[in-house]
Amino acid sequence: MPAIQIALALCGVPSLSHGAEGVPTKQGVTPGAVFRALGIPTDLPPLQAGQFLDQHGVGFVSAEQFCPQWLSLLPMRNEFGLRTALNSVEKLFNPADAPFQLTGFFHGEYLERLRLQQTGSRQSWIVQGEEGSIEMPAGRATHIFAEQEADDWILDTAQVGLTTRERVTAAEVTPAAHAAVNLQALHGQDSPATQQVALTAGAILTLLKHTPSLAAGYALIKNKLQSEGERKLKELRS
Repeated sequence: MPAIQIALALCGVPSLSHGAEGVPTKQGVTPGAVFRALGIPTDLPPLQAGQFLDQHGVGFVSAEQFCPQWLSLLPMRNEFGLRTALNSVEKLFNPADAPFQLTGFFHGEYLERLRLQQTGSRQSWIVQGEEGSIEMPAGRATHIFAEQEADDWILDTAQVGLTTRERVTAAEVTPAAHAAVNLQALHGQDSPATQQVALTAGAILTLLKHTPSLAAGYALIKNKLQSEGERKLKELRS
């Protein structure tokens, strides 16, 4: 969810995400589409996207802008109609040469193969999150794979009192409906969306050693969302 990036920016942690539209096989609602529905630009060339990131702490760059040759493969991929190795490879792109990389995968047979393929220049992690995303759900353990197995982290949501499995759902499979879910978090509402954003962003702060524990990270993010979430969204839209 874009709200995760915005929450991190409120804590002084900049982040850049990337993506493309119409990628087979799911072709679902993408982060870029949700950013646009929230009124945040997604069509900036790499240089301008970097400037936006420097200014606001949040950035998104589309494959169309930073890797048009890759996007040209979409018609062929649609002909296959199945997942290919390209679905995994594109998640490993690091257009900003970021020092830290966090990537979402789900299928267990991929995880060990990809553990050492991450492209963060200092450190990388794979999250076995919701539907292959980095989003960490309440009420169940999330496995975070480090570069070395000894550094793996099994996220225990009971540490922050989230013992009940509450799914984050949008009213429709549309960018506007997903944006509405993000707004619940950015408005600091008491909702499953806010819990998931705070849990995920809090865990990232802990991985980066910006907070000493998951509980501290979770509490900080919730406080930031309630006090500054709406202000930050207005800043990103201006």
